[in-house]
Formats: sequence, C-alpha cells, structure tokens
Amino acid sequence: MPLSSYLRYLWQAKGRHGTHSPFVYAFVEQVLRGKVQAAAPLPQHAFSDQQINLLYRVLRFLHPDQVAYAATSEENKSLLAVLQQQAVGQPQADGIPVPLHFSKMLLIDPDSEAEQDLPGPEQNIVYLVLHPHKNKMTETLWRQCYHLRGTIVSMDCWWFGLLIKHEAFRHSQYFALR
Repeated sequence: MPLSSYLRYLWQAKGRHGTHSPFVYAFVEQVLRGKVQAAAPLPQHAFSDQQINLLYRVLRFLHPDQVAYAATSEENKSLLAVLQQQAVGQPQADGIPVPLHFSKMLLIDPDSEAEQDLPGPEQNIVYLVLHPHKNKMTETLWRQCYHLRGTIVSMDCWWFGLLIKHEAFRHSQYFALR
C-alpha cells in the first residue's frame, strides 16, 4: 500500500460528524466506533481480531439475508459463515434511521485468483470489497466499482469498502470514513 494513497485517504476521510447521511452516521457510530465483538471460537483465519470484530459489526448492522463469497479463500468463507451465523442471532443494530432490507451481501477479495464479478444491476445488495487499497491494481478495481452506474452509496473504510445498491437511496454518494 503506497504511503501517498493512505495520506490521500486520510485527507478525504470524515468521521461521524463529517457525514450528511443519517444511514452513514449510524454506520460510523455502530460499526466503525462500535464495541460489539464476535464470540469465540472462530475457525482458522488470516484476519486480526480487530478486523474480525469489524466484519461482525458490519454483518450485524446490515443484516443481509444471504452472504455470498465471490473470489475468496476457503479460509475466509468458513470464517464469514460463522460470523454471519452469530450476527443472524442478534437483532439488527439500534438507531438505524431507516431500517433497510438487504437481500444479499457479496464479499469480493481482489487478491483472489478467481474471476471477479463487478457490481451488476441487482437492487438491495451490498458489496464488501476487502483490501481496496492494498496495491495499485486493487485501488483501480475499487475506483471502477464505486464509479459504476447504479452504485448508490460507496463507503471507503481503508481496510474494506462497501458498495450499496438500495432503492431507499436516491443519489450517488461517496464517503471516505475513519
């Protein structure tokens, strides 16, 4: 990850008070600043505890009906299946201004050798892109994704990015969050 990319991200990134969207404010408050942790034991994985808990809070906040794994390792698939199972048992996070229903969350790992599916025309779907700033290639893929027509809300959290397509959002918005 180039230092210049990180500095550019930090320059653009906003906290909870720098956003004008109640949905994104709630996301920052409950996911990025949240304290809820995933329960142990978890299968073998390559993520840090902080990253695991962040993924768990994302799943708990968005509560998708289904999590699909596009181009990710078997290790990641088993970990995310356990996290989703834990999140399903929890109520959707409090304080979401408009409770949104997401039919699917698609996890995209740009490091994978498998075929990559860029966001398509489906509605009520969330794309979670891992490591969007790892190198120039993944950064380019990330920019292509959030500029695609139909991607309504893009949230860049440095370690991961979210692309949200939902009929509740009327205008395309990009947020760099910290």
